[in-house]
Amino acid sequence: ISSLEAMAMGIPAVCEILDDFDKFLGEHPFVVADKDTLENKLSALIENESMRIEYGQMGKNWVRKVHNPLNAITPLLEAYREAGWI
Repeated sequence: ISSLEAMAMGIPAVCEILDDFDKFLGEHPFVVADKDTLENKLSALIENESMRIEYGQMGKNWVRKVHNPLNAITPLLEAYREAGWI
């Protein structure tokens, strides 16, 4: 949730995303890092203003597109149906 709020404000979000969730998300603007790559990913963002601006704008656009209530619920319901939960 914190990452979504940051991206909605145009702030790049760095986080670890597990492979299965990455596939579920599809194309996304998260800067994916883990304990081995976090330092390099953060350094790249700190040192490269155009990268921060680009990820910030991509994040803002992605949150508007994907996380509005109507667009967010459809893929969740489909995943729940496929899992047999509903």
